[in-house]
Amino acid sequence: MGLDQEVYSIDKNSDVIECIGDWRNNGRLQEWMECKHGEIIHESSLRVDLDMDDILLFEKDVNDYPTTPDDYNKNFAAFVDRAKECLNDGKELYYSCCW
Repeated sequence: MGLDQEVYSIDKNSDVIECIGDWRNNGRLQEWMECKHGEIIHESSLRVDLDMDDILLFEKDVNDYPTTPDDYNKNFAAFVDRAKECLNDGKELYYSCCW
């Protein structure tokens, strides 16, 4: 059993939902999202909406992380690029997780 974490984009014009990032048991990501949300989040019905300011702050914070054996920084960088692209295309983003 572990924590499944996803970020989804929603195209407001077509209601198409796409997973643009997924992780498993990523403590750093969970801590960051909980700080943004202001409380512990671990229920699938709870979502954290993300905007460009959030993604830019996330990018800055991730760049401050030391490199890890799992190379989180590289995966996060690819996610940040995709998230910026989606937001620039007018899509909405949200984070969700569940045990």
